[in-house]
Amino acid sequence: MRCLNTTRFISSGNNIYFIEEADGIFGMIVPETGIVKFYENTPIEILGKNSFGSVMIQEQNEIYIVCNEGRTLVLFDCIKEIFTIISNNDDLTDLNCSWAGSFKYQESIYLFSRENGDYIQYDIKQKTIHKKRSGIKDKLCWCCNAGNKVYCINWEVNSLYILDIETQVTETYAVGVSEKVNLPSKSTIPLQSVVYDDGCIYLVDSRYILRMELETRNISIIYDRIENDNGARICIKGDSVVVPPYRGNEIVIFNKRDLSVRRQIEISDERIIYTKNTDFSKTGIPCCIGDDILFPLISTNGYLKINSQNYKMDFCGFNFDENSLSETIKKIMEAGNVIIENGKFGLKDIMKVL
Repeated sequence: MRCLNTTRFISSGNNIYFIEEADGIFGMIVPETGIVKFYENTPIEILGKNSFGSVMIQEQNEIYIVCNEGRTLVLFDCIKEIFTIISNNDDLTDLNCSWAGSFKYQESIYLFSRENGDYIQYDIKQKTIHKKRSGIKDKLCWCCNAGNKVYCINWEVNSLYILDIETQVTETYAVGVSEKVNLPSKSTIPLQSVVYDDGCIYLVDSRYILRMELETRNISIIYDRIENDNGARICIKGDSVVVPPYRGNEIVIFNKRDLSVRRQIEISDERIIYTKNTDFSKTGIPCCIGDDILFPLISTNGYLKINSQNYKMDFCGFNFDENSLSETIKKIMEAGNVIIENGKFGLKDIMKVL
């Protein structure tokens, strides 16, 4: 049976949304039943592209999708189930689509490239896309934001850049990560992720989780996983830091206040297809619905649900017929064209990306 490839979730209302990794079809999961729905009106800019090249940001009952290698911004109305192209700019041909981070601030979405601090501003109100320069002449590893302040860690993990996107002023600080730990990450990048929470940024490595207090820029080791098995995307919910595994089978939850381990949960469900010979994190980018944290499982037909209050974990399988995905693609192709606002894409265009 084919697995439903999902590497990142986003939620709206009580439903989960995703871009299917292999074919680029946009879909929805109903958590109560596990039923998977694929959208036959998925725009051509999304279709056929894997989700690593796309960014999804949720705002109330709408989801913004940055796709087509950063050239297009699509709006999906979760109530009406309609896609709308907000902005499109084919001139952005020299972009490096390895993204360091993205966020929405006021009426714009910002997407940062890892190369030289360049970023794209998608103006939702004016329906425009602009490439901008931050003045950072350094390769970035990850960035995150708190309001108008963007915190960027460089590739060497020895500099912190703070960009104010309103004033365009950038501050630069040396950071002493190397004084604390060596970072032999299993990933192809120096850090697996960077997460902002409550005046601090958390730097995640395969073994260590470090916390930098932004006011003082003091760095401390707050978690040391001796077996080098931190997953790529931690989730901070309230006072709890949830650390999924990279290759192993144990989720660790600890208190960010006193750093005590609250719970260690073993993943033992036989339905989770997994091999330790693979070279990627076991879980993808999570989302939250109420008190529940939902982690997509890579190459597995299901996901993990962890309650942040009682720490109960469940494996939730997909009610998924692989023929439904093939049928969705077939119907899109048989329609002959995909109408996107004022333009049409013919069958030949669809065939190029399938």
